Amino acid sequence: MERKHSKLGIASLILTSVAAMGGFGLIALVAIIKAVDYGHGPGQRLGHVLAVLCLAALVCTNLIAVGLGVGGMMQPERKKSFGILGVVLASLQLLVVLVIVVAAQ
Repeated sequence: MERKHSKLGIASLILTSVAAMGGFGLIALVAIIKAVDYGHGPGQRLGHVLAVLCLAALVCTNLIAVGLGVGGMMQPERKKSFGILGVVLASLQLLVVLVIVVAAQ
């Protein structure tokens, strides 16, 4: 009997892919905020708050993806490839976010 793919692993990979698209959207948002420099008015602060909230959502999404991927790798009698891919890609995204946050300091 052929083993099936872990549904948790598939969910992890999909969630990681969605988070990656959100990350590109966040980069575009930050670029727009920098291009439209209003100074220190309320519009500028709102843009920064929105960028930080999007970054927090991105981190939370990747942490959930890591958890789902680990759960997918622990399932017996299931293929583990999607779980491994989800964990690796989510971890890479978290590492990139960490480097960006440290570099922005």
